[in-house]
Amino acid sequence: MCVSLIEGTDYVDSFPSWDDLLSLQEQKRDFARIQAHSHMRSFLFQTFDDDVMEADGLLSRIRSGGGSPLHPLVMIGVFYEGLLSFHFALRRREPNPRSIETEIPVKTVPNQQYSRYISRGEQALEFIGMYSTLNKFTFENKYLLLEASRLELSNPDQAFIVYQKAIKSASDHKFPHEEALASELAGRCLFNKGIFDRARGLYEHAINRYQSWGAYAIVRRLRIEIQQKFSAIHLVGQGHPPINYYSVGFLHDPARYKNDGSGTRKRSA
Repeated sequence: MCVSLIEGTDYVDSFPSWDDLLSLQEQKRDFARIQAHSHMRSFLFQTFDDDVMEADGLLSRIRSGGGSPLHPLVMIGVFYEGLLSFHFALRRREPNPRSIETEIPVKTVPNQQYSRYISRGEQALEFIGMYSTLNKFTFENKYLLLEASRLELSNPDQAFIVYQKAIKSASDHKFPHEEALASELAGRCLFNKGIFDRARGLYEHAINRYQSWGAYAIVRRLRIEIQQKFSAIHLVGQGHPPINYYSVGFLHDPARYKNDGSGTRKRSA
């Protein structure tokens, strides 16, 4: 995971892949931890596959664990599972005519599957909220970020207020990567509302915080996203049709933000 954050997901090293780990019998009982890592990688790198949410949720694994001690990594995995759930619901809903990103219809899902995303997100929100009351230092910003992601589905104005609270909480409690994540999502929220100058400022702040955390591959990914988004605004101003970033696929190709131009092959996942 650390190597991926620094070098990118396509970097080839001597560490086993996720498939290699899962093939080891002794790792079967640790599948929840591997799933937690998978959720983190998927969200941080914005590489979304339809099957990333097909497995049983981490909360269902926790509840079926018979009261065994809960590994902190799995708790963080629930947080990222909630973010993924709300993100999938947001990107698959009916297009918002106010958004430059959704002028072209996006892929929709049946109501039952949309409701499933919402349900899993709300369960994660409730779980993280419970721990936020017990440990404000560690979980408050996570709860606020999940709540903002939920609100963005129906009330982007209120969502942005909560995103700001999540940024401040992460900053106050010294979680630079989660301050970066909240800033990035707040920037996306404003971008979708057409408030481009403030959105760019939040994206730049996210880059600064990711860089302070050492996540250089995420910095490269976000710089490409900024270039694509704000170049598109310029093109739209010149009369070109708007672009939907959920359909063009530039966020789905990790090779676009790999470490260098050496042609390093992508590890199979």
